Amino acid sequence: MIAFTSKVLGLVALLALAACAPATRIESNRSASYTTQPTRVYVHTEIHPEWGNAFTAAFERRLGTILKECGAASQFGRIDKLELNEKSRLDEMRKFGPDAVLTARHNGGTKDQYGKLILGIYDSRLADVKTGEIVWRASSTVSRGGITIELAERGDAFAVELSNKLKQDQIFRTCPIIELKK
Repeated sequence: MIAFTSKVLGLVALLALAACAPATRIESNRSASYTTQPTRVYVHTEIHPEWGNAFTAAFERRLGTILKECGAASQFGRIDKLELNEKSRLDEMRKFGPDAVLTARHNGGTKDQYGKLILGIYDSRLADVKTGEIVWRASSTVSRGGITIELAERGDAFAVELSNKLKQDQIFRTCPIIELKK
């Protein structure tokens, strides 16, 4: 009976650890000369092929909500790695009329033995449209987390963590840091 109980407790502890969503590690750099807070942000993402649509849709939905809370309108466009006609994305962006463009592009990662991405590395950049300069850049390491965590939950968390870094770096100064559930 004791051996069975200890096995059950071990399994419960393992599942609890697997359910923990690890924090995303983000390193960033901001141009000291950039003092403007964006009010119209076009966001290009290249994250859906690796994590799937649930992750990307949650990321876009949450980031859009956060940007709105920070006083910025936003529009999202997804970058296809194999897209031949990039002009359509540029036309879409120009019609929106952003003052800043935020990109989040896949920049490597680690897959498990079945080919599933378990760790994604992303290069994010914020460019000022008026000057054409990159004014903020970040490298993010996003862990898949335990198998009991929904990919949509990780996409939502990545949006919060990336936006928190933009706030910490004083790109967005009029809205508070969002605390993630532990």
